[in-house]
This record gives sequence, structure tokens and C-alpha cells, in this order.
Amino acid sequence: MENIPHGPVHVWIGDHTQPNLEHMGSLYFAASDPIFYSHHANVDKMWTIWKTVGGKRSDITNPDWFESGFILYDENKNLICVKVKDYLNTTKLGYVYQDIDVPWLGAKPIPRLQRAVVMSFGSGATLAAETSKTTKFPMVLDSSVSTMVKRPKKSWKEREKEKEEVLVIEGIEFERELGVKFDVYIVGNSPSIMVRSD
Repeated sequence: MENIPHGPVHVWIGDHTQPNLEHMGSLYFAASDPIFYSHHANVDKMWTIWKTVGGKRSDITNPDWFESGFILYDENKNLICVKVKDYLNTTKLGYVYQDIDVPWLGAKPIPRLQRAVVMSFGSGATLAAETSKTTKFPMVLDSSVSTMVKRPKKSWKEREKEKEEVLVIEGIEFERELGVKFDVYIVGNSPSIMVRSD
């Protein structure tokens, strides 16, 4: 949500003739753009919907995030400290979103991969094992890259296998003015990762 769709909307609406992409494209100026509030209300609504579609979705409860504090001005121009946990329940904040049909909720993306690409990636586990031996980092992503990602050595109980797993890829750098897209494919129980930038 933070990176897509939240971030790109800020950059797209920001004025590219200004040095800091004023207003929406800059953290320091974004709230002075009237569309800021519509955009953030929409992101908030998407997060609220996401939590209701099943699959054990819920807010992050990590204490480092949950207890994070921010210094803000209230409606009387007084400085106050608010915590993330104080803003997760819209009912407690005094509002709820209208219960209406959400047409895109049941939509599924249409894969853009051509059959030949899918077939060539069928041997991804072997390719990934070789790539992880031969690839030197850092590297430039000017073509597809595959590597093996080993899971932690734990014995997983059946009920623990149902938990959502998160793969974090760090250290990707790119020019903020460029439109960059990464496709990440996870294959098999011991996932093979292929990253492609367009």
C-alpha cells in the first residue's frame, strides 16, 4: 500500500517543473495540495476493505510500529503526540465507510506472461541455484535475475503454515523521477525468486 498505490499518486500529481515536485510530490508540501486529503481517504478506505476480505488480514501489531509516535498540531493549533495504534479503528475516530458494492474486489489480474516465458522459467530452481553461485552483488538489473531464498530452519506445524509470509527485498536503488516496475515471481515451496525491472 505504501509503495503502490500510495507513493506513485504523490509523484504523478507532483509538479515536475518544481525542484521538489511541489506540492503532492514532496513530503514537506503534500498536505498543502487539496487532493492530498482525497488521496489519503482513498488509501485509508482501501486498507479498511483489505482487512475485511478474509485470509487472516489485520493491522500490523509490531510494537515498534504500533507504538510509534508523531508530533502534530490539533484543531486548536496545540502540539500533541499521537500513536499509530490510536488511528487504526475508524469507528473510534468517529466515521465509517459507506457499505457499497466494490466492483474491483472480485477482479483478478490477467497474467501478461507469454507461454514461452512461463515454460522457460519452469526450470527456475536449477537456474536459481546456479545464479546464486555465480551472481555477484551489487548488480544492475538490466535483465532477469534468479536466486534461491532459503527459509529459516524451523519445524512448521500445520497451523503455522497458514500464516502469511512476507519476503522483503532490500537495497534496490533507482532515480526517483524514473518510472520503475519490478516483477517478482516466487516458485515452489522453497521459493525461487526472479526479479525483472522494466
